[in-house]
Amino acid sequence: MKPIMSTVFRELETAKNSISELEILDATETLDPYGVDAVELLASIHPLIKASRIQIVQDFYFNLENIGQNILALLSAQELATLHTAQAIYLENLSAPGLSQTDHRAMSIHAGRRHDLVSLPTNVLIDAYQVYRESLVKFIPLLNERDYLPVRALLERRLSNDMAWQMQGYMEGLEQRWSTQNKIEKSLNSIINQEDLVQHFFSQLYALPGVDGLSLASFVSKDKIVCETYQGLVLHCDPRRNENDASQYVWLNKAWGEQVPVWVNSIYCDIQYPDLKQKAEQLGLRSFGVIPLKSGDNLDYILIIYSKSPGFFLAQHKQYFFEGVAKELGNHIKDLEHRFYAPLSKLSGMKKQLYRTLLKSGQLEMFFQPIIEPLSGEVHKVEALARLKTKTGFAAPAEFLSSLNEKDLILLFEFGLAQGFNMLNTVNNSGKTDIGLSINFPTEAFNHPEVVASVQSIVDAHQANTQKVTLEILETKVLDENNALKMIHQFKSMGFRISMDDLGTGESSMLRMKTLPLDEVKIDQAFIRPLVHNLEQLEYIDALIRLASNLEVGCVVEGVENNSVLDVIWTLGDVYIQGYGIAKPMPLELLCSWLKNRKAADSEALVPLVYQPKTLSGWYARHFKRARVILDAIPNNIDLIDLKTTSDYCLCPLTDELIQKGMESSPIFETHKAFHGKVAEIEQAIQKKQLKSLKGLKKDLFGLVHKMREQVSQSLF
Repeated sequence: MKPIMSTVFRELETAKNSISELEILDATETLDPYGVDAVELLASIHPLIKASRIQIVQDFYFNLENIGQNILALLSAQELATLHTAQAIYLENLSAPGLSQTDHRAMSIHAGRRHDLVSLPTNVLIDAYQVYRESLVKFIPLLNERDYLPVRALLERRLSNDMAWQMQGYMEGLEQRWSTQNKIEKSLNSIINQEDLVQHFFSQLYALPGVDGLSLASFVSKDKIVCETYQGLVLHCDPRRNENDASQYVWLNKAWGEQVPVWVNSIYCDIQYPDLKQKAEQLGLRSFGVIPLKSGDNLDYILIIYSKSPGFFLAQHKQYFFEGVAKELGNHIKDLEHRFYAPLSKLSGMKKQLYRTLLKSGQLEMFFQPIIEPLSGEVHKVEALARLKTKTGFAAPAEFLSSLNEKDLILLFEFGLAQGFNMLNTVNNSGKTDIGLSINFPTEAFNHPEVVASVQSIVDAHQANTQKVTLEILETKVLDENNALKMIHQFKSMGFRISMDDLGTGESSMLRMKTLPLDEVKIDQAFIRPLVHNLEQLEYIDALIRLASNLEVGCVVEGVENNSVLDVIWTLGDVYIQGYGIAKPMPLELLCSWLKNRKAADSEALVPLVYQPKTLSGWYARHFKRARVILDAIPNNIDLIDLKTTSDYCLCPLTDELIQKGMESSPIFETHKAFHGKVAEIEQAIQKKQLKSLKGLKKDLFGLVHKMREQVSQSLF
């Protein structure tokens, strides 16, 4: 059976003996994977995929490493069968000829949200793309034949889109929790009644996907518990009773007695009491977390969060999130009697008009935040960040941006660009510093072609060197691709550099890295900030950095807020760094002083050729990078690596670090020693040409890396 060839490929079919496979694939690059031509091509293979979908899915789960013990082990046999069936239907829909881009994006985002609910690691989402490719070719061998190369290319493009959109859905959960934490921290200050305080807290938390019930309880005695308040589905206590029997609630007793959070990720697997299991099954609950709350010096309450999703609390970043917001609630309950909370005011129409008036009357002042180059330690450039001067100080963008319309945002950019040029002239004309400037370009401006001429007039008025200026485009905004591309090329011809902001959070960031003429990307701080307490996102961050490097574009990591995160990103390397860990945004006068002091300090210090980590987080990043190099080199590039030195843990500087800290008997030390021992096994296998054993050894090595990550993350919290 040969595929039905569309108009695009009929000429290629006629001349197929005179063209290469690469040329066939290049021709497919211009084909819309959801267009009419794609429908014709995919129709030729879809019946085979539909017939083989069960085998493909079974092979997919068999080959997807590290998922079984974390997620699949939490499911019953019936749930596993349901999962396989659902995944088979998903594969059939993904490869369906008539699938539209809109429908594909919607189902992928929905799948990404489900994966966040069950705490599927982000690296599994990335690995799934390659595993699916291999499984498809394995069970549909026609895809390897020359006539079917265009079909395979279209399927791979759909799989690539699927991964990007699933990651977007996954990150929406992370973003929503981060946003909720900020809302809770701000809004609880407005409440002066404990009952209102708890109810408001519950309403914020209950709105999160995956949170299906909440209760606040207190122990009367070891065996008696009182439900103070609840929302949604609850398992452990009946709010209608004055007291509830707690004798079989060992998890609640553990949290209360040992003052530590307890996480149950599978009620069916972890709970032994039949009555409790039956009640959970009736309610549809699958997991719960118990967090003790301190009020004063005594432990008064426990917060219980329930979810219908198995494995909901597996991800460490979720555990840290719930512990963080619970601590916030406990602190507010504790302080309630001693503080007066003024009510928050909504942004009124008068307030919005005030901000617009301040902007138009010249009350805009740009603050500048340095961005450094880690290898040399030099300031690469600064980002211009808007502030509006009010009678009481400065209003940040979070306060006033929502009050501005399209024309106001363009005006904000133009005023800010002029101040940015003034900054460059002030700083660089001193002859002592040579830095660049980044400034946010409003995507709304792509609908206003007259902006190009306006920007040119600002450039001319300041005799500005545009090659020093980067325009940052917010990736999460919806772009009119044609208008945007045209205007971006106009700015490029004027000398401006182009950066895509918030990489990894938007609907098509990885696709736009290929379609837009970018000079730089910025990894969104939503990926970076969680590194303060856990290192789970490090693999995805490293993948984004390597992707930028492979595409030969610069990469800026923003949101580096403290020394431990700075140490991690510095260790990863090949990026520019921005955040409070370097410097806060500051007005021009303070920037000049900061640059002068930094220049004087740098002149007395030598930058080491090889950066040495200073924290356990940094050392974990170093070992992760080592493992990644080994993974990439085996089996085809073994000659590029020398494992003899790496295999000796005594030669690793971390060994001395841990000994100096008195940690030679710690689990981290043992895992570190085992890591180098595993490298030694890999080196011996290579020397003895035992190549078949390398796959298992690589898996073991990364298992030790992940174990080290968990141990280091635990030490951070």
